[in-house]
Amino acid sequence: MPVEETVLDLDWESMRAGEIDARKAKFLMAQFLFTRILILQLILTPWKYNIGPSTVPSRVDSNNLKIVALLLYHSLIDALAEDQGDINLYDEAVLQTIEDIPGDKAFLLEQTQELQMFLRSKFKQLIEIIFAECFPQGKPPMKTRSLSITPNANPA
Repeated sequence: MPVEETVLDLDWESMRAGEIDARKAKFLMAQFLFTRILILQLILTPWKYNIGPSTVPSRVDSNNLKIVALLLYHSLIDALAEDQGDINLYDEAVLQTIEDIPGDKAFLLEQTQELQMFLRSKFKQLIEIIFAECFPQGKPPMKTRSLSITPNANPA
């Protein structure tokens, strides 16, 4: 996703990312877990993952799923934006997928401000909890393991 490239300061000539600190690691983790998996897959196409009925939903149901995805995505990006500075974190491909909803999108976003603030705070908590569980020392542990393979003396 172009947003991830921007946050990582990806240099296409050397194919290297800039220094990845905890702030960037949290962003990438949240993008992967919440945007790619939760919103784009589980929320928008739950029938593909045996959530609910196995049939493609009606247009009304599909639009309702898009509204849920839109609110979650805006809340997630607002939660992530506080740590990323002035970078525009909205991904155009994601927006094109979820913003085609019936009715007045601006009105919907305005009327759900309280819900979005609640979701934003919960996303921040989830990101911190998941990051702390994955990296209790603040960064991935660097352990080396030796692997010994003993050949089977009696092959079957």
